[in-house]
Amino acid sequence: MTEKAPEPTISDLMAELRRLAEAVEQRPREPAILTPDELQAVTGYKIASRQLEKLHRLGFSRARIGMGGRVILERYHYQAVCAGLYEAERPRLPPVDPLRPRRGIDVSKIR
Repeated sequence: MTEKAPEPTISDLMAELRRLAEAVEQRPREPAILTPDELQAVTGYKIASRQLEKLHRLGFSRARIGMGGRVILERYHYQAVCAGLYEAERPRLPPVDPLRPRRGIDVSKIR
């Protein structure tokens, strides 16, 4: 028969909690949004409009152009998409009315 480990006391738990909090504080923090260099590495573009277009094609639907004219992409959204935890909604197309003629070339008149 194996012996059970003694139950930790509240002071033991508090000391462990303080140790974990200190470890988290010492870890370097990343900015909340991707840096311009990171955006260029992800998209391959320096121009904000091209970066935004590429990010949207890659599934980063929350990417946008900020007030300063640069692309804003939250790090948590980037990480969630990369991990497969977030899937962007596909744009909904309006229903097609079969009775309404469509625009375009009328191929029936081609000889």
